[in-house]
Amino acid sequence: MPKHSQDELIYEIYDKLNKQYFKGALPYIRILWCETFGHGEFFKQFGDFQAIPGKRPIIRLSKQLCAEPKDIARVLYHEMVHFWLYANKKPWGHTKEFKEKLKEFKTI
Repeated sequence: MPKHSQDELIYEIYDKLNKQYFKGALPYIRILWCETFGHGEFFKQFGDFQAIPGKRPIIRLSKQLCAEPKDIARVLYHEMVHFWLYANKKPWGHTKEFKEKLKEFKTI
């Protein structure tokens, strides 16, 4: 894999996942690195999907926990499933449909 910046890498992985699992149907979304996510005393936060009324949705990834491409892909796919449900006007929590779609993921 050629050397990329972390920002280029996340969008390269997003494109690959979008084509492989969503038939390229997901629009671009802003993906941000979050410095505050990571190891908590009782909880690790790898990423999240945010859809706030009146604002464009975003995906945030933990800079601390998503250092390797395989980790980025795993966490990004999880958040993309939330986005896919949201974009299709379906409940976008950890629903049965979410869990079924999550099972499709294979490590890149």
